[in-house]
Amino acid sequence: MTEASERDRARLLAAERALLLNPCEDRTSDHLRYWIDRREHIGLVVPVAADGVEAVLPALTDDAEAIITHARGIGLSVRGAVSIQVFGLNRLALVQERTRLLRRLEFLGVLLVDASTLADDLEEALPRAPAVANLMGAAVDRLRAMSDRITAEITAMADPSAPFSELVRQWIAVFKDELS
Repeated sequence: MTEASERDRARLLAAERALLLNPCEDRTSDHLRYWIDRREHIGLVVPVAADGVEAVLPALTDDAEAIITHARGIGLSVRGAVSIQVFGLNRLALVQERTRLLRRLEFLGVLLVDASTLADDLEEALPRAPAVANLMGAAVDRLRAMSDRITAEITAMADPSAPFSELVRQWIAVFKDELS
């Protein structure tokens, strides 16, 4: 492709008012977020509102004009709303996969908190229990190693090449806030 034709292509793409997101060219996070219900383990893709807050777009219709009108009317990213509907980002199979992932994350989160808390409690008790200090010290080391492995597992799930990595990153942010 010549430099002139590449410029023409870029100009045409810029002039196009595309309604679908192109994950190779667009920052999808400007248009889409995950809405996560940690109690029910549900993760839905929602369009981002103009103020950056996500909102659940009710399932409407396959009529693109109705989706556009509704999204604009309540201040949501039109490209996000159309992409969710056209690509079926909340179809049952994807929601079920995200549910499995969220359940795994919640399980790992509980394990991480429990192992870390137990290690802290044992470490605190070490000076008061000199007779079993070696045993307790070894247990603390094993619990800390377990916590590190759990953290590594969660971190690997957030790798951009992992499925639903953005969902995992959003879950981690909420989890960290809850720990603070």
